Amino acid sequence: LVALKCMLLPGTAVSSKKSQESMYKEVKACMLTSHENIVGLLGITVHCNYFCMVMQLMVCGNLADFILALEGPIPPALLLQMARDVANGLKFIHHPTEKRRRIIHGDLKTANVLLDRNLNCKIGDFGGAIIGASSMVSEMVEKNDSALRGERTGIFCAPEQLRDTQMKRET
Repeated sequence: LVALKCMLLPGTAVSSKKSQESMYKEVKACMLTSHENIVGLLGITVHCNYFCMVMQLMVCGNLADFILALEGPIPPALLLQMARDVANGLKFIHHPTEKRRRIIHGDLKTANVLLDRNLNCKIGDFGGAIIGASSMVSEMVEKNDSALRGERTGIFCAPEQLRDTQMKRET
């Protein structure tokens, strides 16, 4: 089983330029990553005016819905494993190699952390990613690119990013 993430091709009546750019950015980011804590891109296809990403199916949904469905707190051992999974995924995309450029996710939140059948966490939805970012996040933000800010979930952004001021490395 697989998951499909589809979008109307450019030139169709309801296809927006922003959604196209986001989808293409996500494809590019996914093609650069292959890690146990990143949702896997298995392929891409075009069918009947749709561009589709064929993704690894994450049968337990996203972390936000998982937390809402719980009747109590997440057991400490599972919480620690989930934190490790997300941290390992972030470490992988944030540290470039000779063959892979740095990726800043740009919209990390529980809705973008997906769970497999064993409740392993995998980071997904790279539509707001910044690919090839320099080692200092502040260098990206100095460009003051409001179009990039618009692709992220505002309430989850660092306060510096919302105020249009320089973002610090610690952020």
